[in-house]
Amino acid sequence: MTPFAAAAPRAEIAGEIDMFNNAVRDRADKAGTGFIDIIAISRRAADEPELVASDGLHPSGRMYSEWVELIYPKVIRVVDATDYSV
Repeated sequence: MTPFAAAAPRAEIAGEIDMFNNAVRDRADKAGTGFIDIIAISRRAADEPELVASDGLHPSGRMYSEWVELIYPKVIRVVDATDYSV
């Protein structure tokens, strides 16, 4: 969704990313681990240029911040629920 990839077949790439994420989600479910889907935030970059770094390719600090806001509470729940005693 970045300007760098403006000429790329975005719909095709989006479909491939969705297939990949579904496969990873299925494997994570089978393994009993978590899966956090950040793609909705990433896809907003097409309409929100502030989510893309000045190079037109990489995520901006704002996008990273939004990913962390999504991920952090889930990580904290796992850490808090983990028994670290030996």
